[in-house]
Amino acid sequence: MKRIWVVLLLFMFAAQSRALTTNEINAAHAQVKARYLQFLQGTSTTFDGSLGSEAASVFVSRINSRVAQVQAFDFTSDTNAVFSLYPGETGFEEEEEVYSKFLESWLPALAFGYTVDAPGNAHYLDSSIKDLYFQSLEYLYGRGVKTGMTFHRNATRELNNPPPAGCANIVDMELRMGSYCQAALLMEPHAAGEPIFSDALELVTFLEMLGRSSGHVYYWIPYDTPTNLPGLVQSDALQIYSDVTFVSAMLQTNVTRRAEMLADAQEVFTDSLKCIPGWADTIKPDFTGYHHRGIYGNSYTGGFMPQAAFGVYALQGTPYAVETNSVENLKQLALTYRLYSQKYAMPFGIRGRFPDVTEHIIGQAFGTYVIFASGLGLDDASMRPVFERLWDPSAVGMDFVFDGGRGKILRGMYAVDMAKELDARSIVPEPDPSGFWMKPYGGLAIHRRNGWMAGVKGFSKYIWDYENGGSTENVYGQYVSHGMLTIFANGSPVNDIDSGYDIQNGWDWYRQPGTTGVRFPIVGSPAAMEHRIFSAETFLGGVSVDEQNGLFGMVLDDPEFPDGTQMDLVAKKSVFFSDDLIVMLGTDISGGDGSHAVETTLFQSCHTSGSQTMKKNGVVFPDGSETIAASGSITLADPFGNGYYIPDAYGMKLFQGNQNSYHDHGTTASSGDYSTVVFDHGLAPSAETYEAAILVQGEGEIGTLAASASSYYQVQRMDGNVHQVFFPQANQTAYAFFGAVDNTNALVEWVDTPCLAMTEPTSNGWKISVANPDLGFVATAQEVTFDWINDSDERQYLPSTELPVDIRVQGLWELVGTLSDVSVVRYENGGTVLRFACIHGESIDAVLAPYGGATSPLEFTTVVFEDDFDLYVSDAALPTAGKWTSSSYFEASNVFVHVRTDAGGVFGEGPANQYLGMRDAGGKSSNLVAEDIVDARAVRLSFDFSEPDNGLTGSLSVRMGIDNVKISEDEVVGGIRPEDGILKPDSTPIPYGTKVHVDVFFNERVDAIEYIDPHGSPQMLASGKMDVWQDGNLVGNDVVNDRGIGTNTLSDIRSLRFETYSSPQQETWFDNLEIAIATPSSATSPYLVWAADYNLLGSDAELLANPDGDSLNNLAEYALGGVPTNGTVSSGILPVIGSIDASFFEYIHRRRTNATALGLAYIVERNTNLVSGTWTTNGVSETGFAPAETGFEIVTNEVPTDVEPHQYIRLKIKSM
Repeated sequence: MKRIWVVLLLFMFAAQSRALTTNEINAAHAQVKARYLQFLQGTSTTFDGSLGSEAASVFVSRINSRVAQVQAFDFTSDTNAVFSLYPGETGFEEEEEVYSKFLESWLPALAFGYTVDAPGNAHYLDSSIKDLYFQSLEYLYGRGVKTGMTFHRNATRELNNPPPAGCANIVDMELRMGSYCQAALLMEPHAAGEPIFSDALELVTFLEMLGRSSGHVYYWIPYDTPTNLPGLVQSDALQIYSDVTFVSAMLQTNVTRRAEMLADAQEVFTDSLKCIPGWADTIKPDFTGYHHRGIYGNSYTGGFMPQAAFGVYALQGTPYAVETNSVENLKQLALTYRLYSQKYAMPFGIRGRFPDVTEHIIGQAFGTYVIFASGLGLDDASMRPVFERLWDPSAVGMDFVFDGGRGKILRGMYAVDMAKELDARSIVPEPDPSGFWMKPYGGLAIHRRNGWMAGVKGFSKYIWDYENGGSTENVYGQYVSHGMLTIFANGSPVNDIDSGYDIQNGWDWYRQPGTTGVRFPIVGSPAAMEHRIFSAETFLGGVSVDEQNGLFGMVLDDPEFPDGTQMDLVAKKSVFFSDDLIVMLGTDISGGDGSHAVETTLFQSCHTSGSQTMKKNGVVFPDGSETIAASGSITLADPFGNGYYIPDAYGMKLFQGNQNSYHDHGTTASSGDYSTVVFDHGLAPSAETYEAAILVQGEGEIGTLAASASSYYQVQRMDGNVHQVFFPQANQTAYAFFGAVDNTNALVEWVDTPCLAMTEPTSNGWKISVANPDLGFVATAQEVTFDWINDSDERQYLPSTELPVDIRVQGLWELVGTLSDVSVVRYENGGTVLRFACIHGESIDAVLAPYGGATSPLEFTTVVFEDDFDLYVSDAALPTAGKWTSSSYFEASNVFVHVRTDAGGVFGEGPANQYLGMRDAGGKSSNLVAEDIVDARAVRLSFDFSEPDNGLTGSLSVRMGIDNVKISEDEVVGGIRPEDGILKPDSTPIPYGTKVHVDVFFNERVDAIEYIDPHGSPQMLASGKMDVWQDGNLVGNDVVNDRGIGTNTLSDIRSLRFETYSSPQQETWFDNLEIAIATPSSATSPYLVWAADYNLLGSDAELLANPDGDSLNNLAEYALGGVPTNGTVSSGILPVIGSIDASFFEYIHRRRTNATALGLAYIVERNTNLVSGTWTTNGVSETGFAPAETGFEIVTNEVPTDVEPHQYIRLKIKSM
């Protein structure tokens, strides 16, 4: 199973094994504090080199501009006027500008300017700068920035917790006090004799609570955590913990407080980086990042990642190090972050209320990769190739150093040292990720190939739809989770705008690609709408059978547009991904507001240059609109090279031209040129559908797909219950089951609950993956809303519950290996019912092998081609009208492929025996081909041959492969060569004029096979190799000879070829040719089929087992027609006594009619002494039988009574 989840709450915080001494605590504190200061200030070599020089330039520019501002500030204005105004009150904006600049910008500029020795920094150790810093502290203190201050947004909140007299209330600054605290840490060594600094330190201590607060609502109430995660804080708090609470720890002088706060830091980082259940922050079991009860792909997750990485770095190697499992979770979160960032851009549906914040990975988040990868940081070698792929100084720039987050003017100058250390290494970058990933907690599927990325986003009962910022941010984002499909495939690096998604220039927000929605008009300055809406549907998820291709499915259920418009919009949507092919299906589309069209958007592509256009059926589409008026297929190409095939385009709308819109905040009008195509479902659709195939970057190939669509994909079922698509090139089938349904004529023929499944054949069975998209946080009847989650603290931690899925697969199968989350529950109707213990929406994998054959060696007993040459005319050319498809016969040139009589008895089968003789001349070859006689990946080729002692020294090849089995055309998987007294490939000597028997075993399966060798023993054979047996001796083990397919390519085996080589000449005789395919040695056992019918598994299915505990074991029950599970023996199946006379009596028993074929023997034996006598069949004779019920007969035996005074009779049953 692809089990990426960390077991929830598995590791508890470990108490110190012993109390640390004072010296140990102080040493740990000094080490951590030194790291913290070094990270902020850098080192003496930070500004060396080109990267250092660039950093110095940015540093000096930032510091100078801000120092100049504070130098120009009038410290006499409003002195001692306590900050207290709220938004909307007169003077608020002016007041806010003062405290926000001091706290976020000016104080840190003074502190960094004074303490960092950067080239060109004129403020370094300048006493006037130091004086200005302390003057600023005094000014702020006079205005109420002191212990007891509050951060309420309005007067109503202040009623719950008013600030003491003389203390300020500063609005929206509770998450932006880190710069104040870090500045204090920097200036501590220079604060001797400054009384105001003790007040600053007191405030830093007071602000510790911000790192443990619940964020925007109740700033003074600690985050209400589960009892087993006391250190857990949410994303906001984790961002500021490092800047505020952790700084306070660094400033402590009391050893007890140092120990307490270092332990607190350890606990906070350890617990906050565990995988948390439910809707709570921060890391989910699929390694997505959460905030506001949902996935946040950019700002919040990208903001806390580097802060957490810094905390891990600062504490490493001390007694307060963060738990290893938590560090690994953070690493996996970073790897997931880079997974959905291509290269830097991410899908729209996970951008929260910031739809244009897309390249966050090269802003704040990039520091995470630097800290993990650098030898100066966490020194994780596995993260260096990740860093190297992302690292492009011209694109990344210096944001990871100077974008400190939460208003800080820089993160830390030591990040420059770390980046330089990595830049100096010779690191091979990781390849672009390639594969399919479903992130159930994000409602997000990602599919990546060849440098491009496709993403699709949905919402459900557990995943909200979108987030806005009231009436000022993302006001048109209502459809980003309606199945929005984005393809980022263009640009250098690949990005959203160069791929056709320019959302701030004419973007039609209600035609998001891939989505189904009501196309409302876009109006400026819309009123604030509802957001973070959950659906009533639990079906949202995905599945992958190989981690390369996969399926995304969702049930769209949107009864009301967030402005209150009733629309009852529903649809069943699926998106299938197979290499560079994407198939979109939709069924049961209904609803709408009755006034505006319900549409599914195929694509909406901006024009980034004036020459761009879309194409219809390979022809440039002119500006304007078109509605397809006739049924039938069309092909399209968007302006960015993606090809589209629509099997039935009737009613589709095509548009190309200029369109008008607004920026995401709703106040700035915008326009742009676009190409757009939609499925128009009408004003009030009912049970509408759509189907489309997309070849990513496949404009040039889409015509080929249209001409032969079934060779690319086959929609096998598409209705309200099932979406099922087969991909021939990948040989995979994917299913979206929207209910408990029958699915006849398919491998997965029944499911008991909505689920997603995917299958792929193996050499002798199936790989199958199943996911239940229901995360199972709450009971079915429970409605989920954002407020409902927040109304009770424990609801945010509701865990995913196990929701098993039962499926029935056609045929009798068993599981390969022992799986904790998949089991066989029964056999019924000729099928196997499997139970998948689904949880977290994850994809669970299993491999199936034929029942009884999962671990059994293969037996090559099924003969598919044979020839002993006895049925042909003797002394004549071998005919090619039947088994053989071609041969060469040129008698005049002494080239023969003919049948001969074995007059000399070479093959030991008498004078009537015939064999095949082959001979070539000096200038011509003799050839014999049997084409398409077998179709398998594991084959046994057996024959007898003899090389006459006639002085010919040439070579003859017997080989198997495809088509004509020509080496020159790469059609050979392997073969052997009798050649002048030896047998190649291993040059084993062979006697002239004597029969030699050869068995050649070919394995073209992906994995090694175990087979039954000519001696009846198991033998291993590697993939792509063959074993050669000569007269029962293994003369070639795992060998390759005459292979023309390629050593890295596996192939079907279909044809056989004999070929002599013309220089020098050769002659060889053949007889008793046989080709057989492999089956598991017990897979086709009728007994095992019988056992499966009674659901006998494991040891209960063994022949001598007695699972029902009656007087008959399984073999007896099977042979006599009993029931092995009922606990009683039916008297009707036991032997009985028939007629009795003076010389014999009749012993009557049941027997299967095909007992011999089944390998069953029924033996009636008699004995005179149960202790020391001998059981014998002497005198017992079968006198007749009569039919019973189907499959059985009644057998009558006569046992003599006149030879012994007394005797015992038994029926012995053997399985042979």
